[in-house]
Amino acid sequence: SLAVAQKCNLGCTYCYAQQGEFGSPAKNMPLENAQRAVDLLVNGAEPGARLNLAFLGGEPLVNRRVLQATTLHAVEAAGRRGLPITFSITTNGTLLTEEDAVFFETHGSAVTVSLDGPREAHNALRPYKNGGGSFDAIMCRLGPLLFRQRRMQVSARVTVTPDNLELRCVLDQFIDAGFHASAFLPC
Repeated sequence: SLAVAQKCNLGCTYCYAQQGEFGSPAKNMPLENAQRAVDLLVNGAEPGARLNLAFLGGEPLVNRRVLQATTLHAVEAAGRRGLPITFSITTNGTLLTEEDAVFFETHGSAVTVSLDGPREAHNALRPYKNGGGSFDAIMCRLGPLLFRQRRMQVSARVTVTPDNLELRCVLDQFIDAGFHASAFLPC
């Protein structure tokens, strides 16, 4: 797991990481550090091991350049050793692009998007730092990923609080939207 960005653009009400900064100044992981971590993972793996590289944050897409370059480095390093490697990312979805959809599909990434229910509940729990709702932007940005998922799998991750207990409604909404899976985790 690589926390490639120690910063976030949301102001989630239940955030344990001080909006992604973890009590320190906001910063991105340098490419060199990420590549060294990949080299440690790949070179330390036993023959026949199956590897997974997970990108986290804050919001990992704040550091998209390092995420993409590190993925390509990992593919090459694992390939030299004949080891299979898979990729995953947990994102708030606000920065997703059509190019991300192509990249994640190409690499068969498991993409987990934090969504806390229908628009009203999600916006109350996961607003932008300026207080504005994030639900509509996320759902719009998810379209290219949901459309393309063949190798890539797009899942929703719902943090359950007393403010979003309509779980069956949420599950039905996410199934209808085309998510591969939904996970419900208590806060």
